[in-house]
Amino acid sequence: MTVTVQSALSEVQVSARRLREIAGELVLTAVEDQPRNCQVHLVAVVHDAALEVADHADQADTVVSPQDGDGTLSMPAEQAVAHCQQHVTMLGAALVRGLATPEMHYDLAALGRERGREVSAWVREISRCIQACQIVLWTEVQPALLSYWQELADITGRDYVSGDGR
Repeated sequence: MTVTVQSALSEVQVSARRLREIAGELVLTAVEDQPRNCQVHLVAVVHDAALEVADHADQADTVVSPQDGDGTLSMPAEQAVAHCQQHVTMLGAALVRGLATPEMHYDLAALGRERGREVSAWVREISRCIQACQIVLWTEVQPALLSYWQELADITGRDYVSGDGR
């Protein structure tokens, strides 16, 4: 199957949009659906980390999304995808540093056990959203970015071999 740069870019756009949606669910749960009467530091940590993840997801999506009705990007596609990848990398770091650590999972599980049904339900939803972000990041976004760069490298390599890329 031959992939074109445009179809690879479309896959990056779709996966970035999906990541933004999943990160939005994380923020909705972490911020809007916070358990009542549970003013513990861990809830604030989840809140802040979720906002950071969502901010990078928003920026990754925005930079590869057409800015007007004719489908053109605000910068050359290669630059847009590079900026997208930069935000995806920062999102991954924020996710790993702030939400997806074994200690965080342990602390969230302990909070859920200690604070009752409402907090336990919130913890389960937070954990589901964290996992969903990781799945989309590794099974959709990263493969789409790699496919884009591979297609671009193939085209550049063909131009170089044929003597057109000097």
